[in-house]
Amino acid sequence: MTKSTGLAGLVAAAVLLVAAPFTTPTAVAAEGDADAATKRAQRAIATRQGALKLLGFYMGPLGGMARGRIPMDAKIVERNAARIASLAPIVGETFRYDTSGTDVATEALPVIWTKPNAFAAKSETLLEKAAELGRLARAGDEGAIKGGIGALGQACGSCHEDFRVDDD
Repeated sequence: MTKSTGLAGLVAAAVLLVAAPFTTPTAVAAEGDADAATKRAQRAIATRQGALKLLGFYMGPLGGMARGRIPMDAKIVERNAARIASLAPIVGETFRYDTSGTDVATEALPVIWTKPNAFAAKSETLLEKAAELGRLARAGDEGAIKGGIGALGQACGSCHEDFRVDDD
């Protein structure tokens, strides 16, 4: 097992452990009252936010390298790109529970659940751009790596534009 596979496995297990109680039909039916629905929504949102914070954790240094704020390190770029590629499908999974009809505050827009194919396509684009960045990092061309980081950042931003409350 590689380190990135190990990370993906750990993150997937954590997501499943947290998400399982509110994503199964039996659990949803068993918790019918408003308090239970609020708690399910809070758990779903906390799980999503955790996965998104992990993405941000791995994107941050990439952005710093692309802007010249920290030294370019192709090994770190390759590692972070692999971790982002591992997280991309997990993030999509964390949105399976529709929290759009709850009173729990979130930056997720209801369009995530009304256009699930469009949302899934954004996750796939993120995975593709991360995989491409990993290939560029292995090749070692700093200019190409910076371009790949930019493309990955655009994939993140595109999802934010379409599926997240504009908080500017």
